Formats: sequence, structure tokens, C-alpha cells
Amino acid sequence: MPTGKEPKYVYAGVTRWGGGATKTAKPDTLGGVFRMKLGDYRWEHLMNGFPDVVHVHCISVHPTDRRILFAGTQDGPYRTLDRGDHWQRMRFAPRDLQVWSISFHSRDPRIMFCGTSPIGVYRSTDGGESWLPISKVSAPDRLQMGTFVNRVMRIAIDLDNPDEMYASLEVNGAMRSVDGGTTWSDCGESLVALSERPELKSKILTPFESEGMLDAHAICVRPGRPGGPIIATRMGLFAARTAEAIGKTSASGGSRR
Repeated sequence: MPTGKEPKYVYAGVTRWGGGATKTAKPDTLGGVFRMKLGDYRWEHLMNGFPDVVHVHCISVHPTDRRILFAGTQDGPYRTLDRGDHWQRMRFAPRDLQVWSISFHSRDPRIMFCGTSPIGVYRSTDGGESWLPISKVSAPDRLQMGTFVNRVMRIAIDLDNPDEMYASLEVNGAMRSVDGGTTWSDCGESLVALSERPELKSKILTPFESEGMLDAHAICVRPGRPGGPIIATRMGLFAARTAEAIGKTSASGGSRR
């Protein structure tokens, strides 16, 4: 187990594509994982074990052993046991499925969840060694996105009630599970309702002004404060009044078009 004398690092995951629908690596760019030791102010580029072209969408650090990290890529999840010096791809199929989020169970870190593009959830019960898809995920596309493929950007697990989980979807609102991640269902109706307000209308990729409220990038659950999650969309931060409805009360002003 790590000790207090071991070095502390900051990590950053970097992609080589521009987002949206494109999957082409931009020339003269670097992808992968970067690491900076606190106090050094110098970034190391960590590529040992990754493919030559890699897009790292997320990094998650093990909650009890900071030597272990997981990276979500366009080629599934990768793991390091030595703070990023070496990486290994986990057993995960299909080969080219993008992983955009990785979360640990709040009470058992051997249980993990990852969110994908297209929208899907995978679960591991052996600390990330192997992954299986969760078949019961119901999140129908709310908007016609053209070539853009929606994705699961974050998965948040309630610390007080780990059977309750939430996921933020880009660009498709949110979904939740109340049975420990076995089944997932859409819960973004109130985000669409909020988009009727003039100050919360926004469209970039589609002709629909609800797009901004459905463009969700992060979500969290407030420990010790029942009532549902807080979600971050293009239009700001929004808190749920109840666990059944996301976004009924705005927690932050700031909207942009």
C-alpha cells in the first residue's frame, strides 16, 4: 500500500481528435497520459503500453491505492499498476468501443463501471481485469445528432446509497439506476422542460434549442444530502429536487448560447 512518503502526481488524459463526429488524429499533436510530479512543473508523456495513436478521454485513480489508475480510451479501458509507467489493456470487447468514464463502487473498489460511446454501461467485478456490458440500458436519443455519437461522460454513485447511480450524457441528458447498476433508465425529462426558458435555449450541432440543456458533461451526488444529484450542462449547474427528477431547481445562473 502507498505511504505518505511516496511522490504525488497530477495526471491529464489527452486526445488527438477534435471531438464531435471526427475520429481522425490531428497532425502534430500528442495523445495519451501526461503526469506531473507536484513541485516539479514538468509534464512526462506516458505511452508505454498504449497504441501509437491513442485518445485518452478520462483517468480514474483507485480510491485506496494511488499506484493504480485506469484510462478510458478509444480502444477500451487501460490500467497501470505503477502510476503510469506501464499500461495494459483490460479484457474488454468490442475492440474499438470508446470509453469516456470510469467509476469505482463507493464501498467495494473491485466493482467498477465504465460509460461508453455509443451510450452504454459496462461493469467489472474483479477490479477492472474483465468487463461485461449491462444489457438493460434505456436512453433513447432525444435529438437527431447527425454523425455525432452520444456518450456517457460521467457516472456518479451515491455514497450513502450505492444502489443509486446517475450518469450524465453528451448530448442526451441523464439516466439513472436504482438497483446497483443492473438496469439504467432515462431521467432527463425535466432538463428538456427547463430548455423552454429563453435563457436556457442553445443549439450548436442541431436545430433544437433543447440541445444545450441535454449537453451534460458531469454529474455528482451530494453525500449526506438526500434529494438527488447535481448535473453540469452547457447551460450551467442544476440540482434535482428529488431523486426521480434531475434539474427541477437551478443551482447556478450562467447560461450561454
